[in-house]
Amino acid sequence: MRRVSLVLLVAVLTVVAASCSFFARGYVALGVTGNPQETFPARSTSVRSVTTEAGGATIDVTKVEMVLFEVNLTVPDSTDAEDLEAGPILLDLPLGAITEPLVESLGISAGTYEALKIEVKIPEGHEDQAVFEALYPAWDITSSIRVVGTYEGQAFDILLDFNDDFQLDFDTPVVITDGGQTGIVLAIDVSTWFLTADGSGLIDPRSVDPEGPEAAQIEANIENSFEAFEDSQDGS
Repeated sequence: MRRVSLVLLVAVLTVVAASCSFFARGYVALGVTGNPQETFPARSTSVRSVTTEAGGATIDVTKVEMVLFEVNLTVPDSTDAEDLEAGPILLDLPLGAITEPLVESLGISAGTYEALKIEVKIPEGHEDQAVFEALYPAWDITSSIRVVGTYEGQAFDILLDFNDDFQLDFDTPVVITDGGQTGIVLAIDVSTWFLTADGSGLIDPRSVDPEGPEAAQIEANIENSFEAFEDSQDGS
């Protein structure tokens, strides 16, 4: 399981609250955004793509779908019964400026929570494969991520068999009170996914060998693209 430290940014709650309606007193709002920028500047909510330019080439990602078999908020020294767990979910990642609910209005008891765990896996062979197939019968069960877009103006639509677990540890534990509201945003930086190892160029997704080094580089980029940001305010 890969561990990533969380960064605390006070600007996050403003951005999330302005673009979503899933905050509620006594609830955790777990949202998601694509192509985050470090300070979360205001951007048009009509933007639904992520554009990356490097090495004289341009890639425009217009759709990302991702299979999440587990979304879990953990309490210190918890038992499984005390944790919040949701899934499986086929996430249609919101690209550009907006933040949308990952799991809307998660009811959760007041208390302290220390980490967010996420399991990205292909459905085939998973213990919950049958559950996933019943929910999403059209999905290719040999893949966990689908990326659609254009490279140098030419369309691509690729499937990836990415498998990884992420544990996103809060720098400061999240404290939920009966009269408060807390937002946790999972920010996935799609703009980095097709960069070459040194970041100076782009990988052409139209010609990637699923078993080759370019596919391995894309998977490494995806691993490094997960960040989460947490902020909270009193429910006054």
